[in-house]
Amino acid sequence: KIGIIDDEVDYELGDSKKITLIDYLKIKEQKFFYIYDFGDSWNHLFFVEDIIEGVNQITPFCLEGERTCPPEDCGGISGYEEILEVRRDKNHERYHELIDGWLGEEFNPEKFDLAEVNKKLKKIK
Repeated sequence: KIGIIDDEVDYELGDSKKITLIDYLKIKEQKFFYIYDFGDSWNHLFFVEDIIEGVNQITPFCLEGERTCPPEDCGGISGYEEILEVRRDKNHERYHELIDGWLGEEFNPEKFDLAEVNKKLKKIK
């Protein structure tokens, strides 16, 4: 287990500021589990398809994907499901609050921009 060390962690945890994924991901077809935002509990399972020898790139990159990321602090899975429900119905009582007032009409949950994802991955240190 690797994570952000703080006073409330009561189990052994490797310091994410000192440990990198490259220290652990040594063979292809490895899987690892990642929890983003403990409050909303976004759980991710990653699969390392291949490690390409001789490629001078430490940064991970995405080969393919589906759909856009849920917005920050949307309330986890149930909150995101509500946003999707509200987005489908312009007459929904929360449409103005959630779509017009927060996300904007241009929010498209079906959109996946591979170039944008890889641009963000390059910023990971």
